[in-house]
Amino acid sequence: MASPQRRVKDAAKTAWRTGSRAALGVVSSERVLNGASQLLQQLRYDVDGRRRQLAARRDPVVRPEIVDWTGSEPLRRSVLERDAPWLRLDLAPQRVESPSMIGDEEKRYYVYLGRFYAGDGAVVELGPWLGASTARIVEGLGTNPKFDGRRVAVFDDFVWRSSWMDAHLPPDIDAPADGASFRPLFERFATPYLDRLDVQTRRIGTPDAGSAAGDSAPPLTWEGGPIEMAFVDCGRTFDVNEAWYRVLSPHFLADRTLVVMQDWHTHRQVPARWYNQIKEFTDSLGPTFDLVHEVTVGGVATFLYRG
Repeated sequence: MASPQRRVKDAAKTAWRTGSRAALGVVSSERVLNGASQLLQQLRYDVDGRRRQLAARRDPVVRPEIVDWTGSEPLRRSVLERDAPWLRLDLAPQRVESPSMIGDEEKRYYVYLGRFYAGDGAVVELGPWLGASTARIVEGLGTNPKFDGRRVAVFDDFVWRSSWMDAHLPPDIDAPADGASFRPLFERFATPYLDRLDVQTRRIGTPDAGSAAGDSAPPLTWEGGPIEMAFVDCGRTFDVNEAWYRVLSPHFLADRTLVVMQDWHTHRQVPARWYNQIKEFTDSLGPTFDLVHEVTVGGVATFLYRG
């Protein structure tokens, strides 16, 4: 018979093993549940996307009066289509290639959309970062004679946020200090087309906590008349989108203004992130925002302002 001390040790070992197996079982169960939850979430996003796609196919012509500058191509809905019209475009090489957070399909889309500018109002971009999107916006508008003599109004607080911006810089470019202005870096990459821009340092929404540069930037305002196109990439929260909308929307043209939401597809991130509220914002506008385009690879969705 084992000694009392031995029995105590054996009992302790058994308890530890049993507890460990139970703990591992709990962890394993949580992983399975989380995985199943995320899979269901992804399936729901896919179903929602399919519904939007089918709705777009049922009503393909956005508005007969919106055509390209030649008058030959109407603006048609294209939602998550693998044969979207912009996919047929070739991207021209840039004289100065900006570091980018957008993909090739989004770049092609920006070039494509420029052909539908009619000269009814201004073109505005919020949040250009280092100008990869700006370059393609200008490229698309540059082939449209109705944009001759005009400039794209570009707004950003130009505050460098090291926590996520550093990772998108190539190693041969020195990152600005956290909280510093990166406007000089933007203008360096935008040199070939800087004369086609009206660049202003503006704060969009409330400043970041502890950001002196963000605090010093004046808030976004608009005195440039009607707005025909707005490219928005300035934040994902409901509050920041409400902030720019409050300033710009009084100048939108009903059934004419196109609003391009760069990070709209971030609502599909799994697991969900609390700050991905752009779809929540556009949904809150109801029929005022009429979905026109969604890219298949990237974040862009474009809406026609119905007023």
